[in-house]
Amino acid sequence: MAANQSINRGAFVALIVGLVAVSASPIFIRLSEMEISPYATIFHRSWMATAIFAALLLIPNNSSVGTALLDSDTNSIKQQLRKPRSRSLQWLLLGFGLTFTAAVISWAWALTKTTVANSSLLHSSIPIFTGLLGWLFLGQRFRPSFWVGMAIATTGAILLGIEDFQFNPEQIWGDSVSLLSAVFFSVDLLLVEQLRQRLSSSTILFYGFSMVTLLSFPLVLCFPETALPTSLNGWLTLLAMTIICQVVGHGLLTYALKDITAGIVSLCHLLVPILSAAEAWWVFGEALSKLSILTFVTVLAGIIISLRGVNKSTIEVTNQANEDPLAGSLES
Repeated sequence: MAANQSINRGAFVALIVGLVAVSASPIFIRLSEMEISPYATIFHRSWMATAIFAALLLIPNNSSVGTALLDSDTNSIKQQLRKPRSRSLQWLLLGFGLTFTAAVISWAWALTKTTVANSSLLHSSIPIFTGLLGWLFLGQRFRPSFWVGMAIATTGAILLGIEDFQFNPEQIWGDSVSLLSAVFFSVDLLLVEQLRQRLSSSTILFYGFSMVTLLSFPLVLCFPETALPTSLNGWLTLLAMTIICQVVGHGLLTYALKDITAGIVSLCHLLVPILSAAEAWWVFGEALSKLSILTFVTVLAGIIISLRGVNKSTIEVTNQANEDPLAGSLES
């Protein structure tokens, strides 16, 4: 993150557009799971995303299309693979692939054992885990206004889900795994923040989705009757979800993590359920409650307050960690 500015405007625009794209995911998942299982949905969107990112990375570096789709400071995948990698970078890539896969699969499994409302409410804790883990392991320090803003934004997100929250002893495993997936997502954001200082967003996501594809395939085999879409619309839904949510959404969010700290990105993620509710109102005609609007205003206010807590000292500490991320522990 550049030390002469707290927020890069281009990165912030990428973050907002990425959030809007990712927020469409529940709509596509609902349509997709009319024909295939949740694990098949994960597998198909992952191998499609892997193929697309591989194609982007193979575009020649001097191509105007390649410059537009890849980060301007990166080369093609062949040149990336020729670069010498330290053990710390290899471990970071492996850690990202595993946590990314664990987050996606554990959340899918949890949703079969608990309610969407419970899972969404527990995922409101992602900014808390991200801030605490960044503070404990990466030496990130924030002004008090960051934590105040986080408390406001998180409270707003909880307001949206608390009304539908249900405590059921039979759902305790689903709730527990939902909370665990929130931790995985937090670690995932912090790892991507580190990787973005040394790799392009397309390279990172190529590795990430490759890992998800490999590890989700055995789960698809467990439910062969729902492994493949049964109609052309089913395949088109998967392709649209891949392009909009995985390539554009995750691509822009990953791009933004080079200039915006993971703590802020995780806070902005709290807007996703509200954006999804607005999109469901537009697509399916679902009611958009006054509580959703109140939540949006509260979360947005918390994010604005938190932005004041990202100061120059925070950026410098993050940069020091990014120069050799976790090298001491990983290379020892």
